Amino acid sequence: MVDKVLPQNYADTEDENYYVCEECFLHPDIKIYIKEKGINHSCCLCHKEALCVNAVEDKGLRTIFSFLIRHYYSCLEYDNHGLNEFTELLSKDNPIISIPDGCDTDVVEYLTEDQPIALFFEPPISWPLKELGSKRWKNILSDLEQQNYDDVESKYLNKLETLIRKNLTSDYSNDYWFRARIGNEEKKMKLDEYGYECPIKSPFLGKDISAPPPSKAVECRANRTGISHLYLATTIDTAIAEVRPAPGHYVSIGTFKVDEGLKILNLCHTNILDYVSQESDYDDYVLYDIFRSEFETPLTPDKSNRYYKSQFITDIAKRCGADGLMFNSSVSTGINLVLFNTSNATYQDHQEKLVKIKKQSYRYGFVSFEKDNLRETYEEIVKE
Repeated sequence: MVDKVLPQNYADTEDENYYVCEECFLHPDIKIYIKEKGINHSCCLCHKEALCVNAVEDKGLRTIFSFLIRHYYSCLEYDNHGLNEFTELLSKDNPIISIPDGCDTDVVEYLTEDQPIALFFEPPISWPLKELGSKRWKNILSDLEQQNYDDVESKYLNKLETLIRKNLTSDYSNDYWFRARIGNEEKKMKLDEYGYECPIKSPFLGKDISAPPPSKAVECRANRTGISHLYLATTIDTAIAEVRPAPGHYVSIGTFKVDEGLKILNLCHTNILDYVSQESDYDDYVLYDIFRSEFETPLTPDKSNRYYKSQFITDIAKRCGADGLMFNSSVSTGINLVLFNTSNATYQDHQEKLVKIKKQSYRYGFVSFEKDNLRETYEEIVKE
């Protein structure tokens, strides 16, 4: 890679702005890092006043950035390009950073100057480490296809316990959580003393908007048929999106308060700096990233047995002491929370809502498969 001399004393470069904001970084783990370490400053990429980190001075950010380059890009991509060419590569669609057109890319060149971490990989070294996957996960899936479920769960419980416990959190604070259900109650309201009545619609209340009884529980991402869990969301929009209503549907919304002090498996983000010291740590990160993906990736209804992987992760989490898990919604921008014990959240009276779906929006892209392009590219379009 092309050599670039960094400032000898970063603290003396006050005339240079190397601060990058949370919004310009795309990866959720970098966003969390900046929320914890950042200060209010002008971003050198988008020029907005926002929470930023100095991309030259902050060693933690540089380590995370190098880690992600090696995770998502092959040696051929970052070693066989000149520095300017690799910066140009990052200017295209990527999961790490957003570089506005026409901005000064010096700070990106400083970030990419660090040699990406050589993370104990096996051949072929030209592959992105993400593509190598996790040997443990491959073994788990193979065993799930050939052995009884309980035997597989018992076999891997001790091997996964450290990873699960590392990602348990009690920081799931949200004033209120929301739950949606398609449908409503039909009631009649008296109009006058002559007995004339008018039909009215009202939302489901109490137990009718809470978790279903086990006899009516169907399988979802985190539960098998006959096992009742309480699925909640951080926002009303996310709760509605998760039940996939069609235009014309009425949707009831319930509000819940979640108990404090629960142990929740956090599948929204992790601290990459916990995974860069040795080979086993990196394999843990890859496995955690797979776990996260199993909950975030949209699954179409035509796939048979589509939830068995996420259900396995859920059952392991239960046996490791988790009270629930949370993950990023695959159909909205919010977060979903699943509580294994449905009594760990309290329904809030007099905060119910009923909405009618007027329009459905969807996002799709035209996919281009180019022989000379190793990556799938597409043009994203939103229709409402």
